[in-house]
Amino acid sequence: MRVLEIKDGKVRLIDEDRCIKCGLCEMRCPDFAIYLEVKKDVEGVNAGK
Repeated sequence: MRVLEIKDGKVRLIDEDRCIKCGLCEMRCPDFAIYLEVKKDVEGVNAGK
């Protein structure tokens, strides 16, 4: 039950539902190859367009 896998020298997310977005993978990666992108929810008249 893994969240990440390394294939062809690249890290990829294999089970997004199991990822709790704690950031430990980002902090522990020795090559800084993993980063989390934070997206903010937008509310308002044109939200989602």
